[in-house]
Amino acid sequence: VGVRLAVAAKAQLTRDRKKLRQLADLAVEGLAICDGETIDAVNASLARLAGCTSDSLARKALSTLLPNVHISAIPEHEEEDAELLTTSGQLIPVRVLWKSVSVGSRQQTVIAVRDQSERIRNEQKIRSLAYSDTLTGLSNRLQFNEVLASRCTEAAMSGTGFALFFLDLDRFKTVNDTLGHMVGDELLVRVSKRLSARRASASLIARLGGDEFALIIDDKGSVAEIAVVIIEVLSKPFLIDGSVIDIAGSIGIAMFPDDGGDPSTVTRNADLALYAAKHAGGSTYRFYEESMSVTAEHRRLLELDLRRALSRDEFEVHYQPQVDPKTGKVQGAEALARWRHPTRGMISPAEFIPVAEEIGLIGDIGTWILRAACLEASTWPHDITVAVNLSAVQLRDMSLPLTVLSALEASGLPASRLELEITESALMQDETLAFDTLQTLQAMGIRISMDDFGTGYSSLN
Repeated sequence: VGVRLAVAAKAQLTRDRKKLRQLADLAVEGLAICDGETIDAVNASLARLAGCTSDSLARKALSTLLPNVHISAIPEHEEEDAELLTTSGQLIPVRVLWKSVSVGSRQQTVIAVRDQSERIRNEQKIRSLAYSDTLTGLSNRLQFNEVLASRCTEAAMSGTGFALFFLDLDRFKTVNDTLGHMVGDELLVRVSKRLSARRASASLIARLGGDEFALIIDDKGSVAEIAVVIIEVLSKPFLIDGSVIDIAGSIGIAMFPDDGGDPSTVTRNADLALYAAKHAGGSTYRFYEESMSVTAEHRRLLELDLRRALSRDEFEVHYQPQVDPKTGKVQGAEALARWRHPTRGMISPAEFIPVAEEIGLIGDIGTWILRAACLEASTWPHDITVAVNLSAVQLRDMSLPLTVLSALEASGLPASRLELEITESALMQDETLAFDTLQTLQAMGIRISMDDFGTGYSSLN
């Protein structure tokens, strides 16, 4: 009887094991049935992942398949990251989960092995999209900020330093306005490629947005030379869709830690240095200097005051007579804007007009000048005209004819006594829109003239 029971138990155990293996083969994920740290059997999914047959893994130590995995150290029902070693020697990232099951009177361990390769690839793809500029493939602002913070920490701990370049393209806006955004985008791609060709000089090249780039330079001894090379590289013409495009680059440089011991300060100072390079005419570089912070603060206060100047009636219009050279008779007057600051006195247009252009107030100031000039001229003799200069912003405004008509109606000035002067540079920024607007103004009886051949704004400076 005892022998029969033992034989029956063994047969049942064999059937249970077979059933367990059959169930394992039905599973999509990899499964290994182990007796302690020894593999008893694996399913087809796990064998394919390992690159071998199921039989070849039987009776092998678990460590041959999952090195550095000790089941006894992993809590039951909890997943753990691991690596699976294939027969070709490749390590595949996996997650393992185990459970103890009863097979007859014995306890066996069933280990689930889940391939993480696709998940990791997807995560890397997502990370790449999150940290890369979609147009150029360079690092984006997010990655730049993280890398810069890390470099600042490393440099502070090691007592070393680096240079931060802020690069801005000169005349890029003109390319966009005249040739279109598709050409502008292709130009940014070409610029990125030229910068990447100098990657050996920079530990990071990033596009921060628009035509702004940033570079981290580790070799502090060659900073000026690297800046010169980059400017020279960008000054060479680009050929895009049959158009030869000439641009240039301006670079602002701040040194860590001398010009700032944290990411915020060093980036602010690199930006101030870039502004100085642009203000110097572009196609050059400037190192940060402490005086730039003073200048920036002065400009910030000027900007704040300028935003309030219109509402406080601080602008004035002065008039410069226009004399007929043949007769010496005054035939008109040109309107000139002046800003009488309450504490600083008269501020030169050369100082406030560029700021007004940058912060988007030039259109409002130009409209105010137009209305004030028309109102004043309406009190003059009927044969005296008034000339008012139009900024490029006003010329691109499709509502300009209505603005001019409103100024004329409010003042009672006849359209024939108003002369609008434009600069060549303003006209070239959007020729089609400009010509349409000018034709509408001419049809109203207003005279149009070209002023200074692109050298400046008569009415504003």
